[in-house]
Amino acid sequence: MKRTIVIIAALFAIVVPTVSFANADINMVTTDGMRECAMRSESIQQKITRLEKEINKGSSKYSSKQLEGMKANLADASAILGSLTDDTQYQR
Repeated sequence: MKRTIVIIAALFAIVVPTVSFANADINMVTTDGMRECAMRSESIQQKITRLEKEINKGSSKYSSKQLEGMKANLADASAILGSLTDDTQYQR
Protein backbone atom coordinates (compact mmCIF):
# COMPACT_ATOMS: atom_id res chain seq x y z
CA MET A 1 0.00 0.00 0.00
CA LYS A 2 2.75 2.44 0.94
CA ARG A 3 4.63 1.50 -2.19
CA THR A 4 1.62 2.34 -4.38
CA ILE A 5 1.19 5.71 -2.70
CA VAL A 6 4.86 6.54 -3.18
CA ILE A 7 4.70 5.58 -6.86
CA ILE A 8 1.57 7.68 -7.43
CA ALA A 9 3.13 10.65 -5.61
CA ALA A 10 6.29 10.36 -7.72
CA LEU A 11 4.30 10.24 -10.95
CA PHE A 12 2.22 13.21 -9.85
CA ALA A 13 5.39 15.16 -9.06
CA ILE A 14 6.70 14.48 -12.57
CA VAL A 15 3.51 15.03 -14.57
CA VAL A 16 2.14 18.23 -12.98
CA PRO A 17 5.17 20.45 -13.70
CA THR A 18 5.39 19.07 -17.24
CA VAL A 19 1.77 19.94 -17.98
CA SER A 20 2.06 23.39 -16.43
CA PHE A 21 5.14 24.26 -18.53
CA ALA A 22 3.26 23.48 -21.74
CA ASN A 23 1.17 26.63 -21.36
CA ALA A 24 3.40 28.60 -19.00
CA ASP A 25 3.31 31.69 -21.20
CA ILE A 26 -0.49 31.94 -21.09
CA ASN A 27 -2.17 33.27 -17.96
CA MET A 28 -5.70 31.88 -18.18
CA VAL A 29 -6.90 33.95 -15.23
CA THR A 30 -6.89 37.17 -17.22
CA THR A 31 -9.08 38.06 -20.16
CA ASP A 32 -6.00 38.62 -22.31
CA GLY A 33 -4.79 35.10 -21.54
CA MET A 34 -8.10 33.58 -22.56
CA ARG A 35 -8.14 35.66 -25.74
CA GLU A 36 -4.63 34.55 -26.67
CA CYS A 37 -5.51 30.91 -26.06
CA ALA A 38 -8.52 31.27 -28.34
CA MET A 39 -6.41 32.94 -31.01
CA ARG A 40 -3.85 30.12 -30.92
CA SER A 41 -6.43 27.43 -31.38
CA GLU A 42 -7.67 26.40 -34.76
CA SER A 43 -11.24 27.36 -35.59
CA ILE A 44 -13.67 24.64 -36.55
CA GLN A 45 -13.93 25.99 -40.09
CA GLN A 46 -10.13 25.98 -40.42
CA LYS A 47 -9.99 22.43 -39.13
CA ILE A 48 -12.63 21.31 -41.64
CA THR A 49 -10.76 23.00 -44.50
CA ARG A 50 -7.42 21.49 -43.43
CA LEU A 51 -8.90 18.00 -43.08
CA GLU A 52 -10.60 18.21 -46.49
CA LYS A 53 -7.30 19.22 -48.12
CA GLU A 54 -5.44 16.37 -46.44
CA ILE A 55 -8.13 13.83 -47.35
CA ASN A 56 -8.03 14.99 -50.97
CA LYS A 57 -4.32 14.06 -51.10
CA GLY A 58 -5.57 10.51 -50.78
CA SER A 59 -3.74 7.23 -50.58
CA SER A 60 -0.64 8.62 -52.29
CA LYS A 61 0.30 10.27 -49.01
CA TYR A 62 -1.74 8.49 -46.31
CA SER A 63 -2.62 4.91 -45.46
CA SER A 64 -6.25 3.84 -45.52
CA LYS A 65 -6.29 3.75 -41.70
CA GLN A 66 -5.05 7.34 -41.52
CA LEU A 67 -7.60 8.45 -44.12
CA GLU A 68 -10.42 6.80 -42.16
CA GLY A 69 -9.25 8.59 -39.01
CA MET A 70 -9.20 11.93 -40.81
CA LYS A 71 -12.66 11.28 -42.25
CA ALA A 72 -13.95 10.52 -38.76
CA ASN A 73 -12.37 13.75 -37.45
CA LEU A 74 -13.93 15.64 -40.36
CA ALA A 75 -17.35 14.18 -39.59
CA ASP A 76 -16.98 15.14 -35.92
CA ALA A 77 -15.89 18.70 -36.74
CA SER A 78 -18.72 19.06 -39.26
CA ALA A 79 -21.25 17.82 -36.70
CA ILE A 80 -19.94 20.29 -34.12
CA LEU A 81 -20.12 23.16 -36.59
CA GLY A 82 -23.60 22.08 -37.68
CA SER A 83 -24.84 21.94 -34.10
CA LEU A 84 -23.35 25.35 -33.34
CA THR A 85 -24.89 26.97 -36.39
CA ASP A 86 -28.05 24.85 -36.51
CA ASP A 87 -27.32 24.48 -40.18
CA THR A 88 -27.53 21.22 -42.12
CA GLN A 89 -25.06 22.47 -44.72
CA TYR A 90 -22.13 20.94 -42.86
CA GLN A 91 -23.76 17.63 -41.98
CA ARG A 92 -22.09 14.80 -43.86
